[in-house]
Formats: sequence, C-alpha cells, structure tokens
Amino acid sequence: MSLQITNKQNYFHLKGNLNFKTFSGLKIAIKTFLKNNNNIVLDINEVTEIDTFTVNSLINLYTKTSKSNKAIRIQGFGAKDFYDELDYRNII
Repeated sequence: MSLQITNKQNYFHLKGNLNFKTFSGLKIAIKTFLKNNNNIVLDINEVTEIDTFTVNSLINLYTKTSKSNKAIRIQGFGAKDFYDELDYRNII
C-alpha cells in the first residue's frame, strides 16, 4: 500500500505504508510546508507500516526543524514509541 497524505492547514493525516519508498514524498511535503509555517502535526494513526529508516529519518527531520524554531509533532497510535525514541536519544 502506498502512502496517502491529506493536509488541512498544519495537520497532515497519513494513511498507508511509511517506509523507505514513501518517505521522500512526505519529506518534500513537510519541508515545503515549513518554509512558510512554523509547525506541523503528523497524524500517524492510520499508518500500517513504519520501518527503521523512516523512524531515523523523522528523528533527523525533527531535530533539524527544531533547531530552526520550527516544530513537528507526531500524534496517533505509535506516537508514544516515537517520543520514547527521542527521549532515549536525549533529543527531548
């Protein structure tokens, strides 16, 4: 299954597989959006697959954007695991 991204203001709803093949499209959407906005919410509640590459890539993107006074928030099922990983790596 591919990744579907729907955007309403700063809220990006993700549905499908979030992996090495689909991450580049999400990354482009996030970077484009954050050029003119300060924060974004990624709803991963309907993400059916997420691989290690994507978790690491999201963490890198999260770190880079926070250094630029931008914010990426992750919500939905699995978001706690993401934030636990950030905490484990002493990022938050």
